[in-house]
Amino acid sequence: MAPVTKWGIAGCGKISSDFVNAIQHVGGSVHVVVAVAARSLDSAEAFAKKFGIGKYYDRYEALAEDPDIDVVYIGVINTCHFGIARSMLSAKKPVLCEKPLCLNLPETQQLVDFARKQDTFLMEGIWSRYFPVYEELKTRLENQEVGDVFHAYLTFGVSIASVSRVSEKKYGGGAMLDIGVYALQFLLFVFGEQRPLEVKATGMLNEQGLEVDVTCVLKFPGDRFGTFVISTRGFLPNEAFVSGSKGTMKLSSPFWAPENLTGPSGDFASPLDPSERVYNYGNSQGFKYEAAAVAEGLRRGEKEISRTPHSTTLLLAELIQTIREQLGVTC
Repeated sequence: MAPVTKWGIAGCGKISSDFVNAIQHVGGSVHVVVAVAARSLDSAEAFAKKFGIGKYYDRYEALAEDPDIDVVYIGVINTCHFGIARSMLSAKKPVLCEKPLCLNLPETQQLVDFARKQDTFLMEGIWSRYFPVYEELKTRLENQEVGDVFHAYLTFGVSIASVSRVSEKKYGGGAMLDIGVYALQFLLFVFGEQRPLEVKATGMLNEQGLEVDVTCVLKFPGDRFGTFVISTRGFLPNEAFVSGSKGTMKLSSPFWAPENLTGPSGDFASPLDPSERVYNYGNSQGFKYEAAAVAEGLRRGEKEISRTPHSTTLLLAELIQTIREQLGVTC
């Protein structure tokens, strides 16, 4: 039996709650949450009591100093990702950090370089890629089920334009950092992590100069195209498609946490286990897939995971920065 992975949690917000809920649902023989930290001791204590966590701190650095912790999950606002992740890596504490890893490409490059220098595990939380549906999609792409792929396209729309973490600069807001990363990671996944030859984006900004809606076309080598439409003003179909010379495959909504895939060879379903636990976001039970991959990577002594390598994290940061610059976003 594999050893238990002992987690520290940085942040007591909604996403951290869902992550802890998901890994505790798997069971204590696989994952154990050892400690939680927040800027407020009261918040950390309340979170610890809610989830039955033994230790709580009002300093994030305390997680780095805790010898009982194998890996730290960072689920705080975007502006805090870099600093907390760097403090963990300084102590050679492995890190799983929510997307986006950092606010921009220079910070992302600096953090990746530092993780390599420290010879310590670092992963951006692109949880989508660990769902069984993505594994099935990869297999079907390798088997050329739809022939030569020439287009991948998707929509992602949710009504969050007034949420402060999305609408305000001081919290590292903007549609690309919040949901656009999911659109880009899907296109890179389909096209083998290749760098686009061209990127053309348009959209609208809010009163703080942050992107609210974005429409983008990316041209990949081999005259293949990726297209996405994202919006924080309202809901869209939230499905993703891959079209080739022999047909089309579709990931069901939500494509970033899917349970179903349809294609020429038939349907594939991987339903999440029903749970009485209360989650803040749809299909958050699926965090268990990402957590399992991190645990396995740590057991193998890996410093990055092939499904979300540092090279992809850096390319995502570069593309997000390029798109935002085209839209006129200055951060």
